[in-house]
Amino acid sequence: RAQIHQWDTGMQDLDPSLQAAMFNSDTSGVSLLEKVQVEFQLVYDAEFLSIDVPATWNPKRWPRVKPGDQDKITKKLNNRIAVVIFSNDTVGRALQAFSDNFAIDVMATDPVLKHNSMRIFLTSKLSSLGNLPVFYVKVFPRSVFNRMMEKDHMARQRQDMELEQAERDLELVHRLRQNAGEASESVDTTDNADYGLAESASAPVGIRIKIRDSQGKDVLLMVAPTTTVQSIIDNYCKIAGLPAGAQVSLEFDDEKLNPKATVGETDIEDDDMLSASWK
Repeated sequence: RAQIHQWDTGMQDLDPSLQAAMFNSDTSGVSLLEKVQVEFQLVYDAEFLSIDVPATWNPKRWPRVKPGDQDKITKKLNNRIAVVIFSNDTVGRALQAFSDNFAIDVMATDPVLKHNSMRIFLTSKLSSLGNLPVFYVKVFPRSVFNRMMEKDHMARQRQDMELEQAERDLELVHRLRQNAGEASESVDTTDNADYGLAESASAPVGIRIKIRDSQGKDVLLMVAPTTTVQSIIDNYCKIAGLPAGAQVSLEFDDEKLNPKATVGETDIEDDDMLSASWK
């Protein structure tokens, strides 16, 4: 439970008409100047505990607590203090009372305040935040707030990168499916059944390969374990737009592939790269 700290602004700070209103009892019995409760909670992180607290250590604020006693330090930092104040006063005056009675000098941390996830300022009047009997305010030391903002920024950047990568992966799958479809259409399955590209289009397990020429241009293909190297060459020639009669050879791991061999008979795996050369 919050510690209740009674702290009033004092009659000397009030407008004379408000002073008169406080002592002007009418039949309704309602004062024109209401008191509200502001409950403050410090928000901190591990860096604040290890760096900021030791740097601003004040023995008067930490009676019977040693600098290395993390349990007692965190217990005091987790204390919530409620300040009772007039509704027409500012958040800053309530925060000053909180700071005066807290384990650390909160005002010296250049704090950032939030109420209902909305940032508020020291000059804001409590009455402007709504007609509430109790206000809950989170206090972020500036160093903590900046670190949290940086972490949020990095998290958003990471999410954006993951989204972009997912979009690239979807585009790659789309291109591979298109290439696999073109490959199945380019083969005469009656006379060249051994090529296996017709099977690759419907095969439950596909193998993605990349073919790169001497100029660094890549062609992506989806093949099956039963697809022959010759079928890959034929399909590659069509996609790359090579002239008819071009003598193309494929290499994998610096070894020339046998055109009659199937993918399953080689060491080719998913996402492997082959090198293409032709005369």
